[in-house]
This record gives sequence, structure tokens and C-alpha cells, in this order.
Amino acid sequence: MFNSGFNMRKKMFFKNLGNIAVFGLCVTLVCFVIYGLGGYAATQIGLTSTDYFQDNRSSSGPPPYALSNANFGVMQVLLYAALLCSSDVVSAVSIVDYTEQPKLFSCIFGEGVANDIVSIILFNTVEHLQSV
Repeated sequence: MFNSGFNMRKKMFFKNLGNIAVFGLCVTLVCFVIYGLGGYAATQIGLTSTDYFQDNRSSSGPPPYALSNANFGVMQVLLYAALLCSSDVVSAVSIVDYTEQPKLFSCIFGEGVANDIVSIILFNTVEHLQSV
């Protein structure tokens, strides 16, 4: 019984491979670009500065938790964007019942798997380019 259910899910997965590729690959790449550009813009206009966290109490010198200005390079921002573009679909898969909506279940599950794979590849690529 388990084997026949697994074969049906596998068939539905490959039947919806086009939808899975669009959501898992294209949307992940779009999120990576948006997060990368947004993060880089935030660092350029000074939103990552720790000057906002200065203590206003009168004392000599900065408080012990105040750091210098945190300037991130392009590669550090892209590494962070690669981490952010991965989404977790466990809660969505747990809500959808395969027997009632097999196409939706296979699309959500496949998108989650493809999304994780693309995010890992993006992270490793940026990490490799950073060391070059």
C-alpha cells in the first residue's frame, strides 16, 4: 500500500515539474536579486550603521556595546541574501492534504525542495566567488 501511494506522488511530482521549476528556481532567483539589491542599498545609505544604537547617557566614551560603523561588502550582502531567499514549506505541506489536492501538494513540496537546492547553490557560488 505504501509503495502505490509513493508511486502516485512521484508521478504527480514529475507531472508538475514545470510549475515546480518556475516557483522553485525563478522565484528564488528573483528573491535573491531583490534581497541583494535591497541589502546593498541599505549598506550604502547607512542603515547598517550601529550609530543608531548609541547610549545617550552622559559618560566618558562610548558604552561597551557600541560598535563602529558596520559596513558590509557586496559579497557579504549576497551571502546574507542567499540565506534569506530559502523558504520553509513544512507548515504549508502539513496543511494541505495529498488525497484532497494532489497537484497543490506536489507543487508546494517540489517548490520547497527546489528552493532549498537553489539557495544552497547560490550560497556556495557566492562563497566561492568571495574567495577568488
